Amino acid sequence: MDSDSEEEDPDNVWVDDNTIFELSAAIRCLGQMAESCPAAYGPFYEETVRYLQKYSIHFHYNVRIQTVLCCRDIAKALVKFGGNGELPKFQRGLPCNTRLPIDAENFIFVEVLEKLMYIIESDNHVHVIVAALEVMHDFCIQLGPAAIDQKLEAITEIMIALLKNETAAQNVAFDGEEEVHGELFESTTLLLDALIKCCGEGFLPYFDKIYPELKRFTTSDTAEDDVAEIIGCFAQAIKYMPSAADIYGLDMLEICFNALEYGDEYVNRNMTFCVGLIVEYGKEKIGAHCKTIMEKLRIIYETATLPDTKDNAIAAIARMVYTHPSEVPLNMIVPAIVKEMPLKGDPKEERTLVKMLIFLFETNIEILNGMEEKCIELLVDAVIQRKEYKIKDENMLKAIGMILKKLSENDGAKRIIQNLAAKLSQENVSILTQLIGDS
Repeated sequence: MDSDSEEEDPDNVWVDDNTIFELSAAIRCLGQMAESCPAAYGPFYEETVRYLQKYSIHFHYNVRIQTVLCCRDIAKALVKFGGNGELPKFQRGLPCNTRLPIDAENFIFVEVLEKLMYIIESDNHVHVIVAALEVMHDFCIQLGPAAIDQKLEAITEIMIALLKNETAAQNVAFDGEEEVHGELFESTTLLLDALIKCCGEGFLPYFDKIYPELKRFTTSDTAEDDVAEIIGCFAQAIKYMPSAADIYGLDMLEICFNALEYGDEYVNRNMTFCVGLIVEYGKEKIGAHCKTIMEKLRIIYETATLPDTKDNAIAAIARMVYTHPSEVPLNMIVPAIVKEMPLKGDPKEERTLVKMLIFLFETNIEILNGMEEKCIELLVDAVIQRKEYKIKDENMLKAIGMILKKLSENDGAKRIIQNLAAKLSQENVSILTQLIGDS
């Protein structure tokens, strides 16, 4: 790595590919060694940072890519080195209540993020930019808000530049221009998703600035994949920044419904999930639109070819049942939903059906007459597979226990519960019995 021979102008000299591969591998190896053995690597951090500064402007794109990825690995190694040898657990949201070790933060904010944003703006190779976006994405997911909170304004500006096609790489002619756009666009939206999830409601002021640029990719002349990714970002925004539903919910609904014209399964799958979240968090603003929403969801359900899309449509209507029951013809809708239980393609949406059943058992139990068996099956399954259902709320589990306990007072329902329990392992029977007994 001490040789400068490969730094000549590539247009005027012959470049040995093996030299490039060896240099790229050496840089990659440094990062992996540091992350694997952060304490033992301690004496070499400063020298490694000097090499990273040197090779971040190397003429060959693959060397620059490996330098970017090595920066991520060194950052994670410094976090481990300053802690207990592991990446810390963190709480999502702003303001950030837990900081990283000071040396790690200094490296991330001074050396890494500044360099990454310069690369995104000025590098002329798309794969280097994609690597830079990937590193920022990984900081959000693996290190939390303490790794990005001081640079959110700058990160927002660079994302807007990407969405406006204002970076250097986006103004260079490439073979396969559509593929280049697709890679950059996907990496940009993935980073946006990670920022939203990492920062929660605290990201809303930055999302306000990005939203107008996102909308530009929802017009009728936009490719289906781009529309689907943007609607996926909308869903992520509503999920982790619920107040965004009040601000953007109706506008997003219109965009989603316009996207029906594509007739694309990927678009419709994301759209039904997004609509469901808007229904759940949009509150009173959505009530007047429930009839239209149900009609659109019916069309998607009837034309869908993928189980995931059908499940998302069912779950979206289920959200309407427990958020806007007065706007829903329950006598028609509830039996249709129960008939589809369990869902066929998206088990994560089973949790939505559980919430619907809890609501109905507590407020309108008569509507479920004759459907007790399928309802009990889903509730018992939710208790046993709470991780798969992503049930983290103990109050939801207690509500399920109370419902099963109440139902077991009826002989027919009690036999259903006993028959289901007979098929479970002894460990799961104990979990179910304890839950019912404690309720």
